[in-house]
Amino acid sequence: MQDKIRIALKLDDLGIHYIEGGWPGSNPKDEGFFEEIRNYHLKNAQIAAFGSTHHPTKTPESDKNLRN
Repeated sequence: MQDKIRIALKLDDLGIHYIEGGWPGSNPKDEGFFEEIRNYHLKNAQIAAFGSTHHPTKTPESDKNLRN
């Protein structure tokens, strides 16, 4: 997770506007990243989360991926 923080800070220094930080809640590293990055003041970047659409053969309500 510390590597992801360091990379995000470097991307911010480079002037990148959006940084996709992973899928919150999908694994401990991504969850930790989103909790930790809040403690940093980014000058340029906004942190974005990976998201998902529902599986084509399921309804959104029944798709486990969307509930996580």
